[in-house]
Amino acid sequence: MEVDKQQLRENQNASSTVEFVIMIPDCVGGWFGKNCLEECSGHCAGSQHCDVVDGHCPNGCQDWWSGDKCDTFIGRSINIHQKRK
Repeated sequence: MEVDKQQLRENQNASSTVEFVIMIPDCVGGWFGKNCLEECSGHCAGSQHCDVVDGHCPNGCQDWWSGDKCDTFIGRSINIHQKRK
């Protein structure tokens, strides 16, 4: 019986494969990023917390706020041409 040395090497390499799982810790509500050092804007819709990885608001922004992280105030529109009574 002849042994295929190439196949034997591949099998040995495959058996020594190690898999790593990277765990991202859950940040306390209102914080995100590496080591949870960045603070969320506090303007996510429904007063929900931002995403713990990148700080975006998964369900959009509160009224008058925009951007992925809801950190841009877009203001209120006021009709200055409305007639007074």
